[in-house]
Amino acid sequence: KGIITQNAELMRMAVRNALVMALTPNWDSTFLSDFTDSGWDQRVFSHTVAAEEIALVLDYADDLLSQAGRDLLLKRLALEGLGQINYNIWKYSYLFGNNQLSVFTRGRIAAYLILEKAYAWNGPRVKPYTELAMQELYDSIDILMYPDGSFLEGPAYFFYTVGSIQPALQMYANARGRKLPDIV
Repeated sequence: KGIITQNAELMRMAVRNALVMALTPNWDSTFLSDFTDSGWDQRVFSHTVAAEEIALVLDYADDLLSQAGRDLLLKRLALEGLGQINYNIWKYSYLFGNNQLSVFTRGRIAAYLILEKAYAWNGPRVKPYTELAMQELYDSIDILMYPDGSFLEGPAYFFYTVGSIQPALQMYANARGRKLPDIV
């Protein structure tokens, strides 16, 4: 168990932080990409962080939320989190050839897995999207990491990439009841 889950006050603060993020209309980091009719796109690093944090709150502190609070977090996770992340992934194919797809996949997988769990009563409607996101991550890894173990980008990018991939793979493995080595 983590430190936060053992402290009721920290758990309440985490829930409050998630609700504040959900009530924030723009998760982006710049006005340029958010004003009406802007042609500028900012990559979704901030959306990824917010999506993962909200998903973690829903996973660890679901019992501290009212149904309205839970519904708000799930809706914002789907619309502002996944909506923006997927938009970037669909629009920019270059993301598959650098570390950005792996970074964005971390928040994407966290969001999909919590939505799978939340909407399981409605059938497996989210699961195919989770599987697609995982396949896209594997496709990107195949481009970035060569069979001899070398890496397309420099060492700092390598560690940043692996540091983003590992949590996404671990979340996925846990959700599927598998061990991390089995999905690597």
